[in-house]
Amino acid sequence: MDTRQWMSVTIFLATALMLFMSFLSYRKRHLPVAKTMVLIMLAAACYALGYAFEVLSRSLSEVKLSLQIEYLGIPFITALWLFQVIQFTGTAARFRKRLAIVLFVIPVAVFFLHLTNDWHHLIYERYIRNETDSVPLYTTVKGPWYKVHTIYNYSVLLCGMLLFIPRYWRALPIVRKQIIVLLLGAIAPMVFNLFFWSGMNVDLTPFGFAVSGIAYV
Repeated sequence: MDTRQWMSVTIFLATALMLFMSFLSYRKRHLPVAKTMVLIMLAAACYALGYAFEVLSRSLSEVKLSLQIEYLGIPFITALWLFQVIQFTGTAARFRKRLAIVLFVIPVAVFFLHLTNDWHHLIYERYIRNETDSVPLYTTVKGPWYKVHTIYNYSVLLCGMLLFIPRYWRALPIVRKQIIVLLLGAIAPMVFNLFFWSGMNVDLTPFGFAVSGIAYV
């Protein structure tokens, strides 16, 4: 089994774990936070599934198709996580619907910009073939809106963590454990994503979501 195959198998397993977590959350769908968890895990599963296909891709057209699958989930994961934090902490209960609209303006914009990227190249400016044919087959030169979305993601994660601080100190021990699990679910993908930004060509973020899935289970 070569590098592409074992990587794709591992990511497919991570995808299955996230789908299982989505199923478990659906069984608790009478809780608002569980409904949001269903969407978080489905979005993360799309990201992982698309990346597994990207690893197996043999041409630029296949890579682009895989990225379209990834972007069914990528833009929305952190916004959904912050919305779950807002639900969990009871923040801004009266204005939650309007807050949700504001939260998803940038993710929706990123989704449509990636869908039409070949027209304007605002997400990916160009694709560079890897001469060794190793993983990844193509590296990407990031456009301005990719950077906007990255800043947005880390800002959202920071906001969610800040919301947890006062709740943690006031909470009962069992609720503190839940807060730690929710924080781990956010920190694990972020740490794996930092490897990608430090110069590593392989995106390990889907494995971070697998860690999140294990913690949530």
